[in-house]
Amino acid sequence: MAFAQKIVAAALAFAVTATLCSGLSLSGQTTMNVKHGFAGTASAAEAAPKANLQKLYSIHNSLSAGDPADVQAVKELRAEIAELNEAADQALIDPVWNKIKLKLPAYVDQTKLRTNLFRFVNAVRLYLLDPQENDLDQIRSDPEFRSSLQIISSAAGLPSLTMEDFLLFLFGDSAIRPGLEGTLRETLRNKSPYELAELINDMGKSKAFLYQELSKVLGLADKYQVSRVLRNLGVKAQDVTDMLKNFETKLQKDDASFAAIAIAYMRSEAAIQASTSHVPEQYLAYRYILQLFGAYVAPYDDLLPIQMAKISGSPDILVNAFNSTYIGSASLMNNVRSATAIVQVKLLHPFGGPEKVILEKEIRLAYPISDFPKEPFFESANTLHESLRTAAPADAQEVQAYYDERQALDATADHSLIDPIWNKIERYLTAAVDKQKNKRSLFQLVKEAGQLAYYADANDLQAFLTNAEYDQALFDYLTTIQTNLYAEDLMIFLYGDGAARKGVQRTQLELLAGKSPQELLSLLYDQDKRDLLLRSAISTVMSQTDENYYRFSQALSKLGVTSDDIMAVVAQFQSKLEHSQTAASAMLLAYLRTHTVEKVTMSTDGRQHDYTLSTLGKDMPNELLVWSKASGSDAISVSAGGTVVLSKTNREGAAVIVAKALNPIDGSAKIIFQNEVTLTAADTGSSIPQALLDRIQKLHEAIAAGDADDIQALRNLQEEIASLNDASHLELINPIWNKVKLKLPASSDEAKLRSSLFNMLRAFGSFHYDPQLSELEAIAANAEYQELLSTLAAAGGNSNVAFEDLLLFIFGDGNEINGIEGTIRAILAEKKPQALSALLINKDAMNKVFKEALVEVLNQKDTYALSGALSNLGIKPANVWSTILNVQNTLKTDEPALYALITAYIRMEAAETVKITSNGKKHHYTLKVIGFELPSLPFITWKKISGADEVTVNPNGTVTIPNKADSGTAVIGAYLMHFFGGEDKLIFQKEVTLVNDKSADSQ
Repeated sequence: MAFAQKIVAAALAFAVTATLCSGLSLSGQTTMNVKHGFAGTASAAEAAPKANLQKLYSIHNSLSAGDPADVQAVKELRAEIAELNEAADQALIDPVWNKIKLKLPAYVDQTKLRTNLFRFVNAVRLYLLDPQENDLDQIRSDPEFRSSLQIISSAAGLPSLTMEDFLLFLFGDSAIRPGLEGTLRETLRNKSPYELAELINDMGKSKAFLYQELSKVLGLADKYQVSRVLRNLGVKAQDVTDMLKNFETKLQKDDASFAAIAIAYMRSEAAIQASTSHVPEQYLAYRYILQLFGAYVAPYDDLLPIQMAKISGSPDILVNAFNSTYIGSASLMNNVRSATAIVQVKLLHPFGGPEKVILEKEIRLAYPISDFPKEPFFESANTLHESLRTAAPADAQEVQAYYDERQALDATADHSLIDPIWNKIERYLTAAVDKQKNKRSLFQLVKEAGQLAYYADANDLQAFLTNAEYDQALFDYLTTIQTNLYAEDLMIFLYGDGAARKGVQRTQLELLAGKSPQELLSLLYDQDKRDLLLRSAISTVMSQTDENYYRFSQALSKLGVTSDDIMAVVAQFQSKLEHSQTAASAMLLAYLRTHTVEKVTMSTDGRQHDYTLSTLGKDMPNELLVWSKASGSDAISVSAGGTVVLSKTNREGAAVIVAKALNPIDGSAKIIFQNEVTLTAADTGSSIPQALLDRIQKLHEAIAAGDADDIQALRNLQEEIASLNDASHLELINPIWNKVKLKLPASSDEAKLRSSLFNMLRAFGSFHYDPQLSELEAIAANAEYQELLSTLAAAGGNSNVAFEDLLLFIFGDGNEINGIEGTIRAILAEKKPQALSALLINKDAMNKVFKEALVEVLNQKDTYALSGALSNLGIKPANVWSTILNVQNTLKTDEPALYALITAYIRMEAAETVKITSNGKKHHYTLKVIGFELPSLPFITWKKISGADEVTVNPNGTVTIPNKADSGTAVIGAYLMHFFGGEDKLIFQKEVTLVNDKSADSQ
C-alpha cells in the first residue's frame, strides 16, 4: 500500500525534478523504448544510459491507455509551459539561480546563462510531458545547453554534468542507487494502508511528501553527481523546493496533470492477489486484495473507496465487490472446470476527483483437481486422423512412423533427452528418493503424454492417467511445489480442460488463428517457425500461474523450469526422432484441412462452380493453391484456379476435387482441401438458350422483310412438310429407325416410337424454314417427344438426352458450341467470294457443305450429347444423311424455299463497309456476312432506291456525286441475284450522304 502513495509521489517527482533533467525518455512508444531503454542507444554526444527507465516507459504507456481526460490534462499543462516567456518568467528559477550565480567566475555572461538555464528547464519539462525522440535528441545536442551545464559544473569544481547523471538521480540504476523513484518506493512501502490512503486522497500531502523524499536524495552527494554539484554550489533542498513551488503557482494546469500522471503510475504496477476461502462454500471462490507496487492497499469508505467489478467474460464467473480487507471476490459457478473473466478495479475519488480505473485484468479460475476431458480429446484426435487417412495417406504413414519410433524410445537408454529439465529439478529431490528411478519415470511420463496426441486410445489414456509410478514420481517433489501433482495435471497443461484452460495445444491453435493464410502455409514447410509458435504457446501457459489454474505451470515455476528448458527438451526429441518434423507438418496440415471451408460461386446454368477456400476464417488467395480433379466423371473438368465445369453434353456429373497448398520454396504441394462435388445443369424454366431465342427472332424478322414470293415459297414448303404423315412416309426415316429398333428392349412399343420419331423430325424440319418461338416452345413441351428422347437415350446406355441437346445439335448455343448451323457458317467463312457465289447457286454444292457440317457435329461426341446418343445407338453419319436425302427427294418445293431462306439469312447478317475517296465525293460499299465478304457482280448488285438526282449508284457499289455538287443524299440498296431465274432480292438498304470537301481540293 505504501507504494500506492509512492506512485503519486513519484509521479510528482517526475514533474518536479524535470527541472533538473537534461532529457528523460518517457516515451511509451516501442521505438523509444528500444533506443533509450535498457538496451538504449545514445546520441552522438552522450554515453549509453545506464539508468533504469523501465518504470518511466510503463507510466506513459499507462497514461496513453487510460482516461482521455487525463491525457488531455497533460497536454494542457504542456501547452501552458510552452507559453512561458523567457524574459518575463525567468524569475521562476531564481531560488536555485540566486545560489548558482554566486559561484560563477566574473567572465561568465550571467544573463545568457540564466536564459539558457530557464530554456533548458522548460525544454525538459515539455519533453517529459510528450516524449518524442527528436525532442530528446535536440536537448542532448543543443550546444547552449551543454555549454551551460559545463559552466555550472565547473563552478562547482566538478566534471560536467551529463544526461546520465540526471537519469540516475531520478530513476536509479537498479543496483546500489535507487534514485528518487526508488527512494519514494521504499519509504511508501513502510507506511500503513491508512497513511497511504491519506496521501492518495490529499494532493497537498502528496506534494509535501514528495519534497521530503527529494530532500533525502539531494542529500546523498556520495551517490549522485547532481546532488554533489548542487551541494558545492550551495543550493539547498529548500531552494529546489521553492523553485518547484514557483512553477506550481504559475501553472494553472499543474494539479490536474499531477493527478493524471499519478493515476497512470498506479495503473502501471497495480495488481490483485487471490486467495481461496477457508470457509466451505457451495462454489469455488477466490477473494482479492489490491496491491500497488507490491504494497497492500485497503479500501476506506470515506478516505479511499475502491470498487471491483466484472466487465466481460464467462457467465460462469460471479464477481462481488467488498469494502473490507478484500476488494472483491470471484466464484466459479455451474460446475464448469474453469473459466475466465475481465475485472476492473477503480479508485472512486482519488485526489477528490472523479473515479479512475487503475486495473483491468483477466482472472482465471479453475477447480484444483479436474478430470481430464477424454471425449473431446478423442474426438479431436480422431478428426485429424480421419483427415490424414482420406486426404493424405503418405502423411498418415509419416505420423505412424513417428509414433512407432517414439514408442520405441527406452527409459533407460534415452532418458538424457529430458536433461534440460532434469538438470533444473533433481536438486529438489530428497536423499530418500531414487533419482535414477525418478528420472526414468519422468521420461516415460513425458514420452507417453506426447505420443497420446498422435494416436489417442481410450485404454492407453486411462492407463496413463492412473499410472501410480507417474504419480509417485511427481509426488517426490512435494516438498518444493507444496501440492500433489498428477498425470492428469500434465494433460491439462498440454491439452487443456475443454473449458477456459486451453493448454499448450489449444493456445497454439489460437495463435494459428491469428496468422495470415501465407503465414499458415509457411508453417507447413518451416520447422523454425513451428518451433517459434510452440515456444510462444508454452510461454503463455507457463505464465498463467494463478492458484490452481495450471498446477503444472505453478510447479514448474517453483522448480525453476522455464519455457526455454521445455523447448530444449522438445529439440532433444526432434533430433532423436527422424520423423518428428514431417509428422508435425502432417498433423498441422490435417488440422488446417479440418478447418478449411470452401466457398462456391455457381453460374446461373449450374454448369460452372468457382471455388475459393477460407482457412480458420480467413480467405486464402487462390495463387497459394493449385486445384485439380482426383477422380470422377469425364464430364467434369477442374482448372488450376479452382473452376469446376460440367461439359455441355451432360446434365450432371460428379468428381472428387482437391486443392493443394503450394510450397513457396520448391513448388511441391500438399492437399489442404478435398471434397466430392456434383454439378447439375439448372432447370432455368426454359431449355431454349437465350442466344438462340434472339437469333430466331432476328431470322423471323428477316423473312418478314422479304417480298411476298419468298414468304409464299417458305409457306409452300412448310405445308408440303406438314403433309408428310406417319401413315404413308415412315420409310423416309428407315436409315435411322433400322438402327434404333435394334437397341430397343422387347417391351417397347416400336410402332409408337417410330411414329413419334417421324413426327418430331417433321416438326423440326418445318420449324427450320420460318422459326417462331411459339412453335419451338410447342416442340419443347411435347410430352411425346420428351418420352421418345428419354427412351432413345436409355436404349443407347446414355444419361437422359434433353430437348436442349437437340437445339445445341442443330443451332449451337450462340457462344462456344456451333451446332450444324454454326459449323456451316464456319465452313463458308473459309471460302473465297468466287467459290461462295458458285456454291450458293448449286444445290448439290450446298448439300456437300451441309453434309460436311453434319458429319463434323456427329463426330464430336464429347461436345454434343445427341451425337453421343446416336453413336451409342449404332447410327452413323451416313444413316443420318440418307434420311435427309430421302426427305429432300420427296419434297417438290424445297428449292425456292431454300433460296428464300438463304436470302433471309444474308439479310439478317449483312453489314456494310465503306471506303471514302475523292474528298468525300466517292463512296465504295461492300457487304460482309458473318465475317466474310460477299462477292460483287453479278452475285450482288447495288442500286439507288430513292434520293437526289446528283447521286449516282454504280452496280458494283460505288456511289458518287459530281465535282460541282456540295453534297448529296440517297437511299441505296444491295440486291442478291436470284439463282432460279426470278427477280433479284433486296438484302440491304441504307440512307447515305456524300459531302464534297472543297477545302481539301484547294489545299
